[in-house]
Amino acid sequence: MQDWAVLSEGHDPLNILEDIYSLNNFSYGRKRMLQIMESSLSKFPNSAYKKEPALFVFQVKLMQELVIALYLIEENKSDYVFLKNKFDLAFLEKIHSNTYKEHNLPWQFYPISLTKKDLKDPIGLITKVKEIVPLEYWLEFLDECALHGLSFGFAPDWDGSNHQISCTYYLPKLYDIGYLIYVSETKYGRKYVLKMKEKNEKTDK
Repeated sequence: MQDWAVLSEGHDPLNILEDIYSLNNFSYGRKRMLQIMESSLSKFPNSAYKKEPALFVFQVKLMQELVIALYLIEENKSDYVFLKNKFDLAFLEKIHSNTYKEHNLPWQFYPISLTKKDLKDPIGLITKVKEIVPLEYWLEFLDECALHGLSFGFAPDWDGSNHQISCTYYLPKLYDIGYLIYVSETKYGRKYVLKMKEKNEKTDK
């Protein structure tokens, strides 16, 4: 077991996911995740972060916690073998139909970054990412995102940053797979889907 995993013992990764995804609806959280990366690449980051830098840093911290939670799940993958083949089309359609409304954007609650292979074997996906990007590189990358996202008027310098391209590619995948684990395996996540379904049914009457 890696040192970071030893230090995280006693922390339930599902509780961490619950803390992250219960703060906002999926589309809002995903939008913020993309804004973090976009702002880290721009000389003129999102202007909202100039007004609320603490919120931006907090959102970056949530992304770090997300990666830690998913890596913890992978570290203890024998406890999560039931996730394989769980996110099939029927499951996705259930989540989509229970949370989707016409006024929402298309794919708002859907894992758009994930391939069929990713959905079939989510632990395999996390293992693949973990082999490519060690946790320390994730923490470094996200710290750099926070630095660049608050450096207004200065061109971001990513030269020498470890795995910046890989992190940019895989973060949306981790965010989406984390959400599916949240709505399927946590009490709050399941309650959220049920609540959205009941709300939509009342609206349709």
